[in-house]
Amino acid sequence: MSENNKFMDSFSTHGIANFKAFNDLQKIELAPITLIYGQNSGGKSSFIQSILCLAQSKLDIGNGQIKFSGENTEAGTFESILNKTENKNKKIIFEVLNKVFTNDIDKKNKAYFYIDAFDAINEYKIKYFISPSKDPSRGIIDKLEIKFTGYLSDLPLVFLKDDYSMNRTA
Repeated sequence: MSENNKFMDSFSTHGIANFKAFNDLQKIELAPITLIYGQNSGGKSSFIQSILCLAQSKLDIGNGQIKFSGENTEAGTFESILNKTENKNKKIIFEVLNKVFTNDIDKKNKAYFYIDAFDAINEYKIKYFISPSKDPSRGIIDKLEIKFTGYLSDLPLVFLKDDYSMNRTA
């Protein structure tokens, strides 16, 4: 990144639940270099597949869909991906946490227009709740939660899929 860039570092955490071997929400912090290692059948490939599912869905998320099979990965169908343990929540959950840190020198630099009230939106968590769709290689995002930090932490944004758009995109 350029030294003139206001945002010097960005870290992300990726979490998944009800996806293949992952029953409860499991999170891993991602860095420019992240090593994923562990025992055989421990979920390493499944974790990477979940990231690739989001990556190949970048154009479909706006329409409320996640592609489980596409150009980056063939994770399977919703039913084959869904964790099989007795769980009342039959939704796959993807969670992404982004943190953007502003350099303190840039805060004092008069060349930048800096408003510290916006610091709360520099760290946010997006949680996707995914249900099956008519196309088994896709899922429907029927709930989306966005949570910020600081003074906004008690005010999450929650978006629910309505019946009209569910029928339109499924």
